[in-house]
Order: sequence, then structure tokens, then C-alpha cells
Amino acid sequence: MVSNYNYLLELWEQRNTLNEQFKSRVFEVHGDNARMMLSKDGILQAVGQAFLATFTDLNERVIRLTDDIIQELDNFLMEFPKYAKTKIQTKRLKRYGSILMHSNNENPFILELLEKSPDPDFQILSEIIGEPEEAIRQRHATGY
Repeated sequence: MVSNYNYLLELWEQRNTLNEQFKSRVFEVHGDNARMMLSKDGILQAVGQAFLATFTDLNERVIRLTDDIIQELDNFLMEFPKYAKTKIQTKRLKRYGSILMHSNNENPFILELLEKSPDPDFQILSEIIGEPEEAIRQRHATGY
């Protein structure tokens, strides 16, 4: 879990770097008109196919992995203390405290955060990235 979290932080840094490059290139080519709704062709003109494919794929992977790690962390916080109680003699904890328990208390805000983002349209993603849909689905599968 910690390794995945650290990996995710690195992916977010890469994504944010590409995002700045993306915005700069679009504004260089389209100026203030870039604030308007750009077509796919307008974006391609500004950043190129390879950059757009890389940026789009990274965005989708980061979103998916972020969702999965949020859920994994919530599950760990709820389940690990229960498991720890079966392995620790709680009478030995009297001088040190107790096992901390976590609950989201069915808080609607927290439950909303735990909802996964919708899947991308893999057909459109396939057109942008230039790979078969199934290959993209497999790459975006995180195993969670």
C-alpha cells in the first residue's frame, strides 16, 4: 500500500508537469482563443498526437489508481484494528492506551469520496492513444 501510494505521488508529479506543458503549448498556438472550446484537431495542432496520447493515458491511470488507493486506505483503516485486536492482548495496553478504531460513520461526504470515478470511454481513448481498447483496459486495470 505504501509503495503504491509513493508511486501514485510520482505519477501525479509527472501528470502535473505534462499538464503545465499542455497548457503552455495550447496557449502558444491558440492564444486567448484557447479558453474557448477546442476541437480535437485544435488540440492536436497545439500539442501533437504523441503528447496528447501520453498525457491522456497518464491522466486516466492517475485517476484510476487514486480511486483504488483511497479505497484501499479506507479498508485498511477499518479492518487492521479489528485484526490487531485478535493478535494483541489488550490487558497489556492499559498503561499505553488502546487500539485506535476507524469508522466513516456512514458520513455522506466520506462515502461520496469512496465512490469510484466513472470509467473512461475506452473507444475514444483507443482513438487518441492509438492502441486497441482491450490493451488499454488491461493497462488501466489496477488489480483492486
